[in-house]
Amino acid sequence: MQKQLTPKTLVLALAMAYAALPGLSLAQEQTQPQQVVITGSNIKRATKETASPVQVMNRQEILQTGAATVRDLLDTVSATGSALSDKAGSNSFASGASGVNLRDLGKSSTLVLINGRRIASFGLADGAQENFANIDTIPVDIIERIEVVKDGASAVYGSDAVAGVINIITRKEFKGLTLRGDMLRSLQNSHLSREQKASVAFGIGELAKEGYNLMGHVELYHRSNYTTRDIIKSVEPWYKRYVNPNYGVRSTYSNPGNFDGYYPDDYADADLAGTRILKARPGCAPENIENGLCRFDQWARDEVIPAADRVNTYFAGRKNLSDNLTLFGELQYSRTKTTYKSAIPLMNAGDESVWFDASTQQARYFQVPSLPVGHPDNPYPFEIGLRYRFSDFESVYKQTTQADQHRVLVGLEGQHFGWDWNAALGNMASDVDVQSRGGRNFLVYPQAVVNGQYRYGGNNSQALMESMFPLTATKGRSSQTFFDIRGSRELMALPGGKLAMASGLELRHETFKMVDSANLLRGEIIGYGSTNIEGSRNLAAAFVEFSAPLAKNFTADFALRADKSTSAPTSFVPKIGARWGATDWLTLRGTYAHGFRAPNLAETGTGNVSAFLNSVNDPKRCATASAIYQAMSDASNPKHSAQDDIDATSVRASGCEASAGVLVTPNPNLEPEKTKSYTLGFIFEPSKNFNMTFDYFHIVRRNEILSPDINQVLATEDQNPGSISRLAISDNDRQWAARYKELTGKDIAFSVGALSSLKQSYVNLARSRRTGVDLEVESKWNLGAAGSLRLGMEASVMLDYRSWDTVTNTYTENLVGNYTHPKLRATGKATWKLGSWTWGSRVNYTSGTRLMDNRYDSAHLIEGDSGCTAQGIDAVDCRVAADTTVDFSVSYDGIRNTTITANLLNAFNRGPMVDVRANGNARGRVVRVGLEYRF
Repeated sequence: MQKQLTPKTLVLALAMAYAALPGLSLAQEQTQPQQVVITGSNIKRATKETASPVQVMNRQEILQTGAATVRDLLDTVSATGSALSDKAGSNSFASGASGVNLRDLGKSSTLVLINGRRIASFGLADGAQENFANIDTIPVDIIERIEVVKDGASAVYGSDAVAGVINIITRKEFKGLTLRGDMLRSLQNSHLSREQKASVAFGIGELAKEGYNLMGHVELYHRSNYTTRDIIKSVEPWYKRYVNPNYGVRSTYSNPGNFDGYYPDDYADADLAGTRILKARPGCAPENIENGLCRFDQWARDEVIPAADRVNTYFAGRKNLSDNLTLFGELQYSRTKTTYKSAIPLMNAGDESVWFDASTQQARYFQVPSLPVGHPDNPYPFEIGLRYRFSDFESVYKQTTQADQHRVLVGLEGQHFGWDWNAALGNMASDVDVQSRGGRNFLVYPQAVVNGQYRYGGNNSQALMESMFPLTATKGRSSQTFFDIRGSRELMALPGGKLAMASGLELRHETFKMVDSANLLRGEIIGYGSTNIEGSRNLAAAFVEFSAPLAKNFTADFALRADKSTSAPTSFVPKIGARWGATDWLTLRGTYAHGFRAPNLAETGTGNVSAFLNSVNDPKRCATASAIYQAMSDASNPKHSAQDDIDATSVRASGCEASAGVLVTPNPNLEPEKTKSYTLGFIFEPSKNFNMTFDYFHIVRRNEILSPDINQVLATEDQNPGSISRLAISDNDRQWAARYKELTGKDIAFSVGALSSLKQSYVNLARSRRTGVDLEVESKWNLGAAGSLRLGMEASVMLDYRSWDTVTNTYTENLVGNYTHPKLRATGKATWKLGSWTWGSRVNYTSGTRLMDNRYDSAHLIEGDSGCTAQGIDAVDCRVAADTTVDFSVSYDGIRNTTITANLLNAFNRGPMVDVRANGNARGRVVRVGLEYRF
């Protein structure tokens, strides 16, 4: 039988085919590579002369990706992993921002630069711990190229460069006026992927002829939102089967609501005594009545992608003060606004909320009351529950994140006394304001809903609603003032050329503050945590770097950097590298580096974070919850009711997707995270039109700063009494167990109550390890009258990925192939240029993964008491299959001063892979068209 050719095999086969046919490529005149400063070093050299693996994405490649934002663009780099996105960040501590994550070491371990210098950290820390650069603030159309250093670079750039560096290089000089517009639309569903972007670039002066250049760029971006109702017909059937059986079903939590309760056992009418009441309240619109219950279409409010508006600007100027001295400056300003629809608050008698009040350092508890006897909306002579949705003035339930970010610097560069030098002084900051409404006021809400002040389905005032559901806010600011000076020069002759040296000095003052509104800090909002952290520090650093051509074809590099912050000891970070031209067509290279990430101000400052953990698998409750869920979901049972389907999700959530409060405090005694890494690879270039790079990498991180993993804490609860607080077994627990017996005839019971809270602090707790291979292939072909063709491939193969197990105090098992950690990410690329036309294609491949996080994730094992089988998930779907998409691009510049571009993304309409842990979404063909006109 013929073996099937998988996308992974195809991509690798193409790479080998290119390597086998180098002699067929076009013979062109070879030019001397330009000597420039390449990211990862401060010494001028050609790109291919670096010992470190550096991936360069030029302007043409950027256009061919069809990426409208820097986040979309960096997602195409195979070495990047999953990271925060503003599209799904409404529940994040850092909503409204997007980060980038190299080697899956985290956003805070990936350094982002613009023109070789840092940008401000986002004003809010993700998870209230992780500082990172918000890449949504960078305009795409000003980018000349992106350089990605795929090994540790702390010896050159300092803290945060442990996983690598992403350096975004803007245009150095621009003259004239260029207008550009882009539009993105889904071809499958008109509600999907609606984005527009417009930009203007302008500049005057020529540095070489007129001695100056001033340039500017303004980019406007808008993304429309869409909800589940917009795409509900496009979502794959497996989502409803596995994830949410009620997907698309209108909710019984409505307005004016549904009575939900029981007649008392001693009720005067014996036929009604002890029976259930579940019926619509008077006043429900006829079109909202379904099966006798009043319904609300919550899916029309359930937002999949939020709306976003951005203004990103960049201005730069250069002025020659003399033949060897230039004044330069940069100004970057950005305003981003992301608007999320918040869920409309619900009421269901008996529902419980637990949260941690940081002001008293105690857990708070609230249970939704029933309507008491005598309440104007209770027609019964006994208390009654109500399924209700507070949809009065529903437009006020939203969350808006607005961020203002600036970066301004002025500097001098020149050539004096044999030195090429550069110095700059600057300031940068990110200010973020998050405004939200939807949480219940613990001081107002309970009284208003039981004393008749709030009328269910009535004409309530907006003032009353705003007092019951007050505005909450989080404000954050991250700032940095800096001065740096750096220079390079040649020193002495060595057998292979001149010894080159670079050195520099850097001073920084940083501040960070993230604080919630007073009602959150006082624990007044039911179920909400709070954040109140701040800090400041001074940092000083000095570095030296050498490039020594010890022989004609052998160059050794050495760098050493010393960093000192206010509260931490001095970190000395070395890096060595070597490059050996073994033959004219084969170059061997390697690096060995130490790295560090200094504890940030969110981790070492003052204050605390009171949070709520969601989607927690509670090993003491999940098996019971799963069994009840399966019984309630069995539609073939004659006793099955529509209400069972509704209750089933709540049952499972109580044990397998539970929540718990947690109080985390910063730790001023933290030590820096440290890394050791090395790379070893080669450049294979048998002709000047074909090259292949292969680099093996190994990274070990220690002193990793975190709080213990909740799954590991839960797994050792019995061995560590007091580490977790739990509630008593609730009435809901007993009622669910009773319903299980009605459906199955069997007894079942929860052995413990639901999770309540735990206290933690940041510690240097863990280690992690990454090992893998990066591969790049590029081949250029002359097709004569048929133009020219460029073929290439980029791939990252993760061989070993291990975090730290705080239970056993050892590395975890190899997590490669587990959820969110695919073994292979690869992209095949082709560009064909013929006259005024440029055609391109990209094949994007991600290998499949298991559904489980690690060995403690019993809920996603194929077998087990709470695994996939117990949850009714087929074994084949207890994993996420490999994913392949194909994109096409075309551009035409045959009209004077005009370039027209088009991209067809996901050209073969590939749907999302089965992922029972994902939120419901749809994916289809997307087209992007753009027009650029140059005056």
